[in-house]
Amino acid sequence: MEQWSTGNPSVARDEVLSSIREVLAEREGFWGDLEDYHKPRNNFLNDVLDRRIGLPITLSLVYMEVSRRLGVLAQGIRLPGHFIVGWPPAAAGSQIRYLDPYHGGRELIFDDCRGLFQQLVDTEAPFGRDLLRPVRKRALIARILRNLKMRYVTGRRFDLALDAVERILLVELLPTQVRDRGVILAQMGELSAA
Repeated sequence: MEQWSTGNPSVARDEVLSSIREVLAEREGFWGDLEDYHKPRNNFLNDVLDRRIGLPITLSLVYMEVSRRLGVLAQGIRLPGHFIVGWPPAAAGSQIRYLDPYHGGRELIFDDCRGLFQQLVDTEAPFGRDLLRPVRKRALIARILRNLKMRYVTGRRFDLALDAVERILLVELLPTQVRDRGVILAQMGELSAA
């Protein structure tokens, strides 16, 4: 930690970011799962740490936690269909920095984020800084759980999908999740509980 105590918060932040990217992506090999993106295990942080591959959101969690432990705030940024990490300006005049852990910690500027958005959404929809807002921890957890629920429903593993939706309801009590719980129970033949 002392090696980053230069007195200049922007320099400290930028050195931490470079080190995180070098260690996690280049040295340790943390990358996105390019072969089987939809594997449920890509949502489990313990599997991501063991295998060093995962989804954008779980890899972002790894980057965020390493950054936090080094004393530099990192924030999860939800894009439609993707997830990246942002580091707020460290001092007046410095810029927000973005990394894409799924693609080896590739650094992104605003225009890169716009291009990624347009590639994923496949539209000319307007892209603004409002789409690069940090997500709250509860929203991040709920998104991982929704990913799991979707994977399990697609794989017809309704027992595991029910477990996921029950956990989602602990994090965010939304009518859509209550509905999904009923649909999953009906698929399991539990009509009275549905």
